[in-house]
Amino acid sequence: MNNVTRFFISYHVNDGRWKGLFSRHFEQYREKYQLDYTFQESFGTVEQLLYEGEFTAYDVVFLIISKDYLSLGMFKNGNLERSILNFESNGTKVVLVHAEHCEWQRYEWIKKEGLWPNGSNALSDDEGYPERLNRLVSELI
Repeated sequence: MNNVTRFFISYHVNDGRWKGLFSRHFEQYREKYQLDYTFQESFGTVEQLLYEGEFTAYDVVFLIISKDYLSLGMFKNGNLERSILNFESNGTKVVLVHAEHCEWQRYEWIKKEGLWPNGSNALSDDEGYPERLNRLVSELI
C-alpha cells in the first residue's frame, strides 16, 4: 500500500458515539484519500507504541478529547504530553480533536498544542462538522 496515509484515532471507551461518527467518515475517505485507520480505546496502545519505539507507525494521531478522555491518568502523570512531543519530533502529526465540552483549559500544554476545531466550539456544537472533518483529513494527506 504505497502512499497510504495511516491514521491512529484514540478515544475513551465512553465516547463510542464519536468512534462511530469518525468511523463512518473515515470509511468514506479510505479510497478517496488512500488512507488507512485504526481506532483504539484510551491511550494505552499509543503509550505501547512509544515504548516499542513505533513513532513512525502512523502518519497522523487523532486524540478525541472529551470529559472522559481528560479523566485518564495519563493527563496527571505527563505521559500524554511527552508522547505527543515524541510523535511530533519523529514526523507524526498529532491532532487534538475537541469533541465535546470539557475542562481542557486546565492543561497548559493543550493550550500550546491547540485543539481542532479552533476556538471554544466543540464538534458537539457543530452540525457542519462532517465537511470540516473532510477538509482537515484532505489537508493532512
